Amino acid sequence: HHPEAVAVGPDGTRWVADTGNNRVLAFRPDGTLRLVVGEFDDDLNVASGVARGSLQFKKPGGLAALPDGGVVVADTEQHRLIVLSSTGGVRQVFGRVTKSGQPQPGSGAAEFNHPRGVDVDAIGNLYVADTENHRWQVLSATGVPLLSVAFAPVPEMDDGDDEDGKEHGEVEAAKPVGIAR
Repeated sequence: HHPEAVAVGPDGTRWVADTGNNRVLAFRPDGTLRLVVGEFDDDLNVASGVARGSLQFKKPGGLAALPDGGVVVADTEQHRLIVLSSTGGVRQVFGRVTKSGQPQPGSGAAEFNHPRGVDVDAIGNLYVADTENHRWQVLSATGVPLLSVAFAPVPEMDDGDDEDGKEHGEVEAAKPVGIAR
């Protein structure tokens, strides 16, 4: 339901961000479903033997396959990145949380506000499109902030129809939704 991203692992596993169903799916190279992580939907008619993870996502967006077969998930509406093993177990979580452990938006280094795009390089650095913070962030594999690139406000283009409710020349900061290294 409204998938937003696909990533292919080194073994041919196809990871799919099933965004509208708040889950991530993993398919074998032959196209059969191998793993469901997140809310499970019984109308998927999943055969017995398919692994199911218990993690709760809220609109997972971007995905990046890892060299070891795992995947990084941009859990967009929970303002965090989750690193999953190839079996769907949680290895790491990056982002800001409350004292009670609930995810929340943040604007500091290694904090996110609706992250959407994510990529990983050969040594495990994470590249993140931090959409509502109007920036890209680069983190080490352990979550250490390495770089942040903020987008300056730019004048809104005027299409001349005045139906969009925007004033001519209104300034708005760019909101990156994807990233590729």
